[in-house]
Amino acid sequence: MSSAPGSFDPRTQVVVELEASVARSLHGVAPATPESEAIAQLAAQSGAALEPMHPQIEDPALVPFFTITAPDRTTADQLIQSLRQRRSVEAAYVKPPDEMP
Repeated sequence: MSSAPGSFDPRTQVVVELEASVARSLHGVAPATPESEAIAQLAAQSGAALEPMHPQIEDPALVPFFTITAPDRTTADQLIQSLRQRRSVEAAYVKPPDEMP
């Protein structure tokens, strides 16, 4: 969902890249693990759900990517800090804008 030009969308999207085994668990194609449950819980604590960036795609290069829509930048920054402390997180960052502001 994109905002109209000049409007302000207070939500911030966080992109997360996970280890393959944890990503498969979160896609539901492998059993849940303590690590996959911890990642999902971090997202839930931020008030958002962890969503596959490419649902129903089996390409191993795309499966590890997930998004979390945080309610604001402060929450997103806190979530990123927590995610980066997990061993299974390869990357966590705020998604850059799709278009020029």
